Amino acid sequence: MRSLLGAALLLSVPLAAQATLTTPNTANYFLASLDGAVYFDLVVAQTLQLDSFDIAMHSPLGTGGGVDVYVRPGSWVDHTEQRGDWALLSHGNVTSSGPQQPTPCPLATPIGLPPGNYGIALHCRGVMPAYAYAFGLRSYTNGELTLVGGGSSTELFGGQQFFSRVFSGAVHYTLGGGPIPVASVAPHGLGCHRAARSFYEHFLPGFLDLANQRFVLTPNASGGYDVARSSAGPLALPATAHNLDLLRGGAAFVPLTAPLQFPGGTATSLLVLPDGRILLGDEGLLGSSTAAAAPSTLLNGRPTLAALWQDFAPAGSDNVYSHVDPTTGATTLIWWQLPVFGGPTNVRCTFAVTVHTSGVLDVHIANASNPTDACVVGFSAGHGARDPGPRDLSLQQPFATATDDPGLGLTALGRPVLGTITTLCVDGAAAPGLSMLLFGWQLLTPALELGALGVPDCALFVDPTSSAAVTLGTAAQLPVPVPAAPFLLGTTLHAQAAHFAGALTTSNALTLTLGAV
Repeated sequence: MRSLLGAALLLSVPLAAQATLTTPNTANYFLASLDGAVYFDLVVAQTLQLDSFDIAMHSPLGTGGGVDVYVRPGSWVDHTEQRGDWALLSHGNVTSSGPQQPTPCPLATPIGLPPGNYGIALHCRGVMPAYAYAFGLRSYTNGELTLVGGGSSTELFGGQQFFSRVFSGAVHYTLGGGPIPVASVAPHGLGCHRAARSFYEHFLPGFLDLANQRFVLTPNASGGYDVARSSAGPLALPATAHNLDLLRGGAAFVPLTAPLQFPGGTATSLLVLPDGRILLGDEGLLGSSTAAAAPSTLLNGRPTLAALWQDFAPAGSDNVYSHVDPTTGATTLIWWQLPVFGGPTNVRCTFAVTVHTSGVLDVHIANASNPTDACVVGFSAGHGARDPGPRDLSLQQPFATATDDPGLGLTALGRPVLGTITTLCVDGAAAPGLSMLLFGWQLLTPALELGALGVPDCALFVDPTSSAAVTLGTAAQLPVPVPAAPFLLGTTLHAQAAHFAGALTTSNALTLTLGAV
């Protein structure tokens, strides 16, 4: 109770000075709708309250209207075609300052947000917002708040959908504000013994840092790859290399001299795409191969090696080549001096993949840049492969992948809205046994690694000195009633699961923030 009272008293602490995050882009497009919405994400590093926006408008000077502000935990991506769990949290009346001028939009009710990721929808009624059109996602940060944009639609949560639209304006906020209206559940850390065959790094436009790098993927006994990184020099094009003469959106089969055994399957040929992907298998394509580089596509599609996946536009001798070593039988694919589609003409990328008859894959990246497009580098077993999360491949020491295993996990059914029930679920227990949940007010930073206690690859995230345990027995779920008490708004509680079945395993942690919606 003392901790709950302390959380309530925090709401009365005087607010800090207001801060601002501005997106320094030029609004070069506008939404031709008087009832449309602009979407973006806000990543909050410290508890804050949103006070107002400056919004670029296309409407003439003096045009009046209103802006409704919707918020959902997570991201706006894939949540713009129906209301779902979007919550209307505030409104602002606006009078357009005219094209290319910021239009102030003070919020009638400030919106408190605890640390986490939130999708934002600005429903503009009677006015037309303007924004920047850009390839891929664009990100702006000041350390306390990060804005990642974005998209739009001609109707709120419906109508015609547009992507790569980046909010133009500013977000004014106050650190430590409140109250916190949005209930949220945020994961922390990883459960024991999690594994995935796939790995990747996802680069926003302009952030690719893998030039002059080499990655060797060696099959291991765990059903995955041992991956080693080293520096690499320039590439040369063999005189006998065969030009596949690909165009943007095309593809070509390249036969292998020996079947390739890869985690999850076997291939006797490779389907080579100009965008830097190799599809492993003998199945052809239906339609164009052009697709935006995205981890979800990599994981859910066919087994794929993404050597340097972005949108290239090969032409003539600046193309994709194949070459077979007559001595070893190794097959090499070379993407030679490829221009980036829609990018500067002087930006070229050169990289190669060698498929050895032993099953080893050798990825050699020489010139690499992504000025206008997102980029993905990695491998996926495909067909809904488990998402391990991104890796920083430029800094990563040698690592290993293994057969997909979710490990012990803790998830929540429903968000902790006042007056409702949130059910916590323990998933992925390897064998029947005894489960328990640890609830606490504090997270351990850093987490307490349990290897020294004979529990390798496991960690404790919830501080046991201010916590309580609930035994679940053989049950895998615990309904948690959330009191309908307004003073609990913004209260955070942390939870972690443990399972005993001959040995101890621990789960990830969840941070539950109590809210009104």
